[in-house]
Amino acid sequence: MKKVLKKFVSISDTLIEWWGKILSWSVIIIMVLMIFEVIMRYVFNAPTHWSNALCLYLFGASGVLVGGWILKRDKNIRVDLIYVSFPPRVKAVADMLTCCYVIFWGYLITKFGWVKVVNAVVRHETSFTSWEIPMCPIRLCIPVAGVVLILAAVTKLIRDSYTLVTGGEL
Repeated sequence: MKKVLKKFVSISDTLIEWWGKILSWSVIIIMVLMIFEVIMRYVFNAPTHWSNALCLYLFGASGVLVGGWILKRDKNIRVDLIYVSFPPRVKAVADMLTCCYVIFWGYLITKFGWVKVVNAVVRHETSFTSWEIPMCPIRLCIPVAGVVLILAAVTKLIRDSYTLVTGGEL
């Protein structure tokens, strides 16, 4: 059983790490687009209609999609003043309770985000900017983020369960 759990955790960690690396490129793309917009606006006096909107959507998407990577890296916010004094098994229980909440939250994000995606497709929803891009790809980020968050939370739950039972790390 330990071998199966280790394999699942390893695959999950690898997927989420790659996910984070892919998302990190969005920051560079946003930076390049903003520099392009500033040069076009102030050097050539020819601002674009699409650059700011694209940066806004990329930033929003990356902000939503990065949750699973943050959870995997254990960079989420918690009250360390209390948490650091806990022994490993108590930390595992606290993390397991948090993971159960995160899994529920990820489920809600996925469920209601999918409704938003379907509505965007059916209604041919477009943005409110002059660019009027289709909203379906932007809306799709919400349920995808929920699935990645659930994957990261389940992986952490497995690790913490193992720590609670054995006292060691998986």
